[in-house]
Amino acid sequence: MITRGSTALSELRHDRRTSSANSRRDPIRIPRAQRTMRLCQRLVDCPDQPVMVDRHDALLRGRTNAVLATNRRDGGPQMTPNWYLWVEGKFLISTLNGTAKIKNIRRDRRVSLCIDDPEGGDYVTVYGIATIIEQADAREPTLQLLRKYRDEVDVLPHWERINRDHDRVVIVIEPERFVWRYE
Repeated sequence: MITRGSTALSELRHDRRTSSANSRRDPIRIPRAQRTMRLCQRLVDCPDQPVMVDRHDALLRGRTNAVLATNRRDGGPQMTPNWYLWVEGKFLISTLNGTAKIKNIRRDRRVSLCIDDPEGGDYVTVYGIATIIEQADAREPTLQLLRKYRDEVDVLPHWERINRDHDRVVIVIEPERFVWRYE
C-alpha cells in the first residue's frame, strides 16, 4: 500500500514530474546553432543572431502594418493593426488617447506585436513593455512615423487631420524577445 510520505509515492511523483517535464521540453530543446541552421519553415527564437541582422532590419523597416496585442481587463487579447516605426531598437505607434489599446496599456504594460511580409511569408512576433508618450510630446515621433508611410508633401496635412482634436499619443515598445519565421 502506498501512503502519504512513503518512498514509493515520492518516486511515483518524481517519475511523473520528470516524464511530463521531459515530454514538454524535448520538442523545443533545440540548440541555438541548430535553430539557426533550420530557418526554413520554422519558428526561430533568435534575438541576437548577427547572421540575420540584415533580414531582420529589412522586415522591421518595411511598410507593412504591425498588429498590436494588448491585454484586456478580462485577460483576453485586444488586437489592432497599426502603422509603426522601428527606430533605435524600439517600436513607435501613434494612436488616439482614448482607444482601448491605450486604456489596456495604462493598466498592463505587457504587449505583443506581429509584423509580417504578406508577399514573402516572413514574420516576427515581438514581446515587450510599452510606455506612452503623451499628447504634447507625440508630434515629432508621429511625424517621423508618417514619413515612413506617406509622401513628404502629405505628412503635415495628414498630421493635422489625425490630430485635429489634439489627442494623439505615441506608444513606445521596448522589445524583450523576438520570434522570427522565414519562408
